[in-house]
Amino acid sequence: MSEDLVAILNGENAQVRNEDEGRAGVDIFETDEKIFVVAPLAGTAHGDIEISVSEDLLTIRGSRNFPEKLPAPRAFILQECFWGKFSRSIVLPCEINGNSVKAKIKHNVLVIAMEKKKSKNEKKIKVEI
Repeated sequence: MSEDLVAILNGENAQVRNEDEGRAGVDIFETDEKIFVVAPLAGTAHGDIEISVSEDLLTIRGSRNFPEKLPAPRAFILQECFWGKFSRSIVLPCEINGNSVKAKIKHNVLVIAMEKKKSKNEKKIKVEI
């Protein structure tokens, strides 16, 4: 069984990614009606970002290019930034209304807002005393 599947079965939020790619850091929070994902994407051109949502899976893909105005490095003394393709797939805590997904980027910070899908089978039950 894959580690991601084990994580999902254990109730953990598994992140699935290609090992040849970097990983976008994210913060995820929710309100009663929506889920929000915030990702700082410095160095990424707006046209290089792709977002897809399928039921309860969000995927962010893109690429960061090393600044063109700088000389190509002979060797890095310290490298904490990832340059090249990146992706991040996140299993969300509930299904999303796909038509409601909105994404904005401002000051190199991507914000994705998604409405939670209302369950058709959800029923409130009165507890009798």
